[in-house]
Amino acid sequence: MSRSGGDGTAALERAGAETVKRAVELDVASRFQESLVCYQEGIDLLLQVVKATKDEAKKHRYRQKISEYMTRAEDIKKHIEKEKQDGKYHKQIRIEENATGFGYEKLFHEYLTEVVSEVWVEDPYIRHVHQLYNFLRFCEMLIKGPCKVKTIHLLTSYDEGSGRSQQMSGLEEIQQSLRNYGVTLNIEFSSSIHDREIRFNNGWMIKIGRGLDYFKKPQGRFSIGYCDFDLRPCHETTVDVFHTKHTKKIYSVTECAAMTWIPMFCMAWQDCRLIPAETPLVPLRKVRDSLKSLLELQLRVFCMDNKDTGNQSVLTDLLVSLLSLCPIVMLTFHPTFPSCHRLRNVIRPGPRT
Repeated sequence: MSRSGGDGTAALERAGAETVKRAVELDVASRFQESLVCYQEGIDLLLQVVKATKDEAKKHRYRQKISEYMTRAEDIKKHIEKEKQDGKYHKQIRIEENATGFGYEKLFHEYLTEVVSEVWVEDPYIRHVHQLYNFLRFCEMLIKGPCKVKTIHLLTSYDEGSGRSQQMSGLEEIQQSLRNYGVTLNIEFSSSIHDREIRFNNGWMIKIGRGLDYFKKPQGRFSIGYCDFDLRPCHETTVDVFHTKHTKKIYSVTECAAMTWIPMFCMAWQDCRLIPAETPLVPLRKVRDSLKSLLELQLRVFCMDNKDTGNQSVLTDLLVSLLSLCPIVMLTFHPTFPSCHRLRNVIRPGPRT
């Protein structure tokens, strides 16, 4: 092995040792997500050492260590996945005063997976020029990332001073620019919004104490950090990361059918028990109308809980199918319907008339 090759291997050994040492420290501190990243990076470095070294004894030692680190990394990964499934995952990042290296890409990249197609941003301070630029850079990151974002929802507040027209024109320009990339920006305003929150439709939710506006003002237009946010000093703030299946439950079609038909039939059976057997067909339309009202109410509830437009489409199809059966349900409970006398006797025991 050449001297330069030996120096390179030694550098890899030091880097690998330092990285896994940091992984163990983070592991002990229960900072599992960060620990997992360090374990993975450290393992990769040590594998490069094994590949480069000629010393078989050293190779054997490193392979043993790598095996131990891989086992621990896999355990941490399973633990994190379980917390995600249980909705208990919580990671906190503390950004110190004047800290650098916290650009949007660095902060959000591990949560922007390929399945992300919809983003919600709630931030009351997307008002002034620099805040509009912050939001624009966040949108640029979404377009560049591995995700395929199609819709961005922004909830913010109006500028209370003379800058409202500038705020509106800036947001409209961003909206039009995003449209050119096939991305829809929906903008809403609230006078009572206070909390800052960013949600992705893959289940990740990030709450930044200062919202997107956690960068300090650059010293000048030509100073380092003016363009690259990774080099821009930050205000002190905390970032809380959560993961949940969805903040609102998304119901499957089977669940929708069960949750709709069970109360619907309970209501219909109760109504039919009160209807005399000789009742003509017309008054029974009240039963049909009550079923229709209940179905429409169920659909509104489901659609409020489901932000996914595809799921809403499925629910709409379900509603149409159920409503089309309402006349059949109405006839089924009518005494003149030939095959239903037995069913009516079950619903309302007594002699047939």
